[in-house]
Amino acid sequence: MPNIKSAKKRVDLTAKQHARNSQKKSTLRKQLRETYAAIDAKDDSAKDKVAACLTAIDSAKSHGLYHANKSNRDKSRLVKALNKM
Repeated sequence: MPNIKSAKKRVDLTAKQHARNSQKKSTLRKQLRETYAAIDAKDDSAKDKVAACLTAIDSAKSHGLYHANKSNRDKSRLVKALNKM
């Protein structure tokens, strides 16, 4: 544990940010799994789920949770899977 007051604050802040970011990433991964499951089941709501997932991926990229290349790769795979359906 640091001795300097500002360093202690940074430790607390980093822990809060880590918890928030890991929760958002977990939610996004769950949404991706559900979307792929809907595509595999040829569900009618798959198109809506893909659209919501694309928005969530863009949001994660803009907040720094995803690297730009990973977000583009995930979006490409989603749309390709949807078109294959």
